[in-house]
Amino acid sequence: TSKKVSAVYRAKGNKGEHTGNHPIYGYLKDPENKQRWIIDEEAAAVVRRIFQMVMDGQSVNGIARTLRAEQIPIPSEHWKRIGCPVRANSYRDPYAWSATTLGYILKRPEYLGRKVLGKTVCENYETKSTRRTMPEEQFVFEGAVPAIIDEETWHNVQRLRETKRRTPKRSNAPNRLTGLLY
Repeated sequence: TSKKVSAVYRAKGNKGEHTGNHPIYGYLKDPENKQRWIIDEEAAAVVRRIFQMVMDGQSVNGIARTLRAEQIPIPSEHWKRIGCPVRANSYRDPYAWSATTLGYILKRPEYLGRKVLGKTVCENYETKSTRRTMPEEQFVFEGAVPAIIDEETWHNVQRLRETKRRTPKRSNAPNRLTGLLY
């Protein structure tokens, strides 16, 4: 049975059909076609703002503090408010943005309009052990999802996130050679 279920998920991935239950933050399932995602404008505005804040040079923790101060609801609270199924029901503060959540949002290629399926695979049905797949094993469909972020912004944010930026203790400006000199 496990092999048959795995084969069905692989076949759905090959056809470009979603294999998960919930769309990511910024998208909703289309009421007419459950395999299509549509943009949730309220959440998409927050996603665009997060990407812009990174482009402006803010740290992920700084962005989390800003969103928390402005009382912008976290993804689970947003889904709860609009009546969608919630993945995580156990949270104390509906405005407690974390660096982990923001990092998860910033690295998703779906915001470019790419549908990426088969990112993990179940190795053993008894132990439920999974592993991340290599990029060659994944199913990537360009333009299958409406884009929230343009490609240039997404690539710039990825480049900025790879660069470690530390502000020196004596001045407020980071060193001009940060990310260029090792």
